[in-house]
Amino acid sequence: MQFSAGAAPELYHFVGQADYVHVLAQTENGLIPVVRQYRPCVEAFTWEFPAGTVDAGENPEEAARRELLEETGLHACEVASLGSYYPDTGRVEVISHAFYVRCGTAVPGYACEEEGLTVRYVTHVELKDMMVTGEFRHQLHVALYAAAILRGIDLG
Repeated sequence: MQFSAGAAPELYHFVGQADYVHVLAQTENGLIPVVRQYRPCVEAFTWEFPAGTVDAGENPEEAARRELLEETGLHACEVASLGSYYPDTGRVEVISHAFYVRCGTAVPGYACEEEGLTVRYVTHVELKDMMVTGEFRHQLHVALYAAAILRGIDLG
């Protein structure tokens, strides 16, 4: 990139990846599913919202529905986009799509196929406590929670 005439060009490095979706879901009785899984990058188990990358040929809403179903067994009834964001403008070339989803019932006999993934259902108050104490500390997912609150979604 050359910022001004005559200036020496500068070289920049970044990591590119497929678009990402993350889903703040809520069941009919107001519970919020969070998933626990091992994350090698931080060498720890983390609590997060259902999430993943957009597969080839999918749009972000389709990916959000699929990830929610794969990770929790829940069907998405109402899906609302909370926007698309740049999660790290300095290092990663990716667009992160945020969704709020009202869920129906879970698939009968659902068992997650992802080894080591655990689903837990929490209340809004429990989720806030997890965020305050650092038990739930995925920055993008805390931002998703904030986006829902900013848009007037009643979680609790």
